[in-house]
Amino acid sequence: MRRLLLVLLCFVGVATTYAQDYKVRNGDVMVERIIENTGMSVQQAHDKMMAMLVNVFNNSNKTLRLDQPDHIIYKGIMPDLAYQGMGSFSLLADIYVDVAIKENRMRIQVYADNIFDNGRNFSYNITELAPINEAHDNWRCSITKKTANVMFNNLIAKMYNLAISLEKSLAQPLKNDDNW
Repeated sequence: MRRLLLVLLCFVGVATTYAQDYKVRNGDVMVERIIENTGMSVQQAHDKMMAMLVNVFNNSNKTLRLDQPDHIIYKGIMPDLAYQGMGSFSLLADIYVDVAIKENRMRIQVYADNIFDNGRNFSYNITELAPINEAHDNWRCSITKKTANVMFNNLIAKMYNLAISLEKSLAQPLKNDDNW
């Protein structure tokens, strides 16, 4: 009986890990990481973030929205957040990565605003869906409440993991492949 209770508590703890890590701002859901004491100048931090973001988003020509020495914004798609219709289509999200750089400090914000299916037959603002909107309407949204909750939890987890991986990339040295 104790083991069953322990397993149940562990499951609930893991399932609600990301529940506190997001903010809702201007119709967007946002995950934010602030890095103090990067040990780098603005240009060094910019170069490292650009190298990492190009690797994450693959094509900077289509995804780069703003490239200034102290501010970078990328737009991308977070795929396969949940499946609906017996797996016939998946839910995706438009995400933005906003990196603000100051001397020896950095702020990484990953935020999402729209949810759509892989055929883009429908698109909704994320604040219209559960769990943010308790009055979630299955008929109007064509996404069930259960699927919206799964999608939202997966989205927050993936956004948080992206922000953490960007933060960890600052500790990695830039590769210099000039000596081949």
